[in-house]
Amino acid sequence: MVLFSEFRFKCLSRKHVMHVFHTVLTFAVTLALFIYNTDIQHAMEDGRLGAPIAFIFLVIVSLALFFAVSLKDPGFVHVDEEYSLKEEEDLIWDGESGTSTTSSRTVTHPLRRRRCGHCEILQPLRARHCMECGHCVRRFDHHCPWLDTCVGEGNHALFVVFLTFQLITATWALALAWSGFVPSSPSHSWLACNGGLLIVMIIGVVAALPSGLLLAFHLHLAATGATTWEAMSWNRVSYLRSHDSEHNPFDRGLLQNLHLFFCHRAWVTWEKPYRAFLETENV
Repeated sequence: MVLFSEFRFKCLSRKHVMHVFHTVLTFAVTLALFIYNTDIQHAMEDGRLGAPIAFIFLVIVSLALFFAVSLKDPGFVHVDEEYSLKEEEDLIWDGESGTSTTSSRTVTHPLRRRRCGHCEILQPLRARHCMECGHCVRRFDHHCPWLDTCVGEGNHALFVVFLTFQLITATWALALAWSGFVPSSPSHSWLACNGGLLIVMIIGVVAALPSGLLLAFHLHLAATGATTWEAMSWNRVSYLRSHDSEHNPFDRGLLQNLHLFFCHRAWVTWEKPYRAFLETENV
């Protein structure tokens, strides 16, 4: 119990450090862009406040989304899933043989409901235990070290929105930093004149490039009904390895996938679409 408490304390402390570091870095970059001779400073001097206000708004929204994703429950499984009698009759799991029995026929498949070997929770389908967080996470995608939290069913859509704002803000910051570069003078070298903006450019690239790549990848996952864990470990996932990787059991089509990803608020019982996929596959 003491070790568990110490582990939780360390996780919370690390998360707090990441929150402070991200906040300080965000405001430092923003301040530098207003101090140096950039387009946004010129707009302020000319009384054109539209661009400065819009940029500050993007920074605040991006920062707020960072905290929202980091603090939101990603889908931790705290208790065993309860299934109604009808659901149990529709699909009776046999952990030994790996078969599901329906009213019309028996379908053989590799899926089995099992208890997590770490937290002893009966895992819902698509859940996975995260060693960093110490919990099983519904529709686990990945553990994000920058946010210091898991990305799962509860915060995956918000994570994509965060990446979108982060990419827009970082790209705009890069353009502003570029506009502030000045040539060297007889008394000052180029680095002395532009050192601060060069650091801002580096931070902007480090923020924009991963955000853009991650955004494209996660939009693809949302459109196809997949997760990072499933896509990267298809042959190791018990409920996927017996199926062709081109046929995702949870793919309902582009529009339904996106609606389920961005608009659905209740926890999804993934056993239902998986059972439907098995039945159509064995017709």
